[in-house]
Amino acid sequence: MAGYRRHRVPVAGGESTLPDVVPYLRGAGLAAYKLPERLEAVGAMPRNETLRKVLEYRLRERSGG
Repeated sequence: MAGYRRHRVPVAGGESTLPDVVPYLRGAGLAAYKLPERLEAVGAMPRNETLRKVLEYRLRERSGG
């Protein structure tokens, strides 16, 4: 899973920032090398119609990467 340094999270209501999220992830036991470098808030995750899997290519298209 190398290369997953940007994380997208659906945010309802309040804004989450990277400085807010990192301490939570560290407290949950996430390894330091897995911590995100960027955080991108999205309204809703694009999902496929049948299996409801997240469409990662659509997320990449939205962010231009």
